[in-house]
Amino acid sequence: MSKTTSQTRAQRRSYEKFLKKTNPIAYKEWKESSIERGKRFEEEQTQFIEDKHTEALESIQNKMIQDLREQGKTQEEIDKHVSVWVKTIKPWGSVEKPLSWKDAVKEYELETSSND
Repeated sequence: MSKTTSQTRAQRRSYEKFLKKTNPIAYKEWKESSIERGKRFEEEQTQFIEDKHTEALESIQNKMIQDLREQGKTQEEIDKHVSVWVKTIKPWGSVEKPLSWKDAVKEYELETSSND
């Protein structure tokens, strides 16, 4: 656990003790809303992690596209490579397993051949 988290928790506990001693009514209201605050905090943290994960994947994808262009690949080859790569990613929080590169290529070829 990080130092700032511990400090934040210590401050909350200190405030809770102070409130309990000085204003029991406000303490009761503060405790009743703690579950809602916790859920809101969890949602914010989850969204933050999802955003960071998405940002990292977009960065990797942009670098990949740039590298493929430098190798002289056509736009069609780049699109295929990116499409296959996306199938090999396990999104954060997802329960489904990512495909291996070989399986992703097979699935891509099935999809593109059925569209023709």
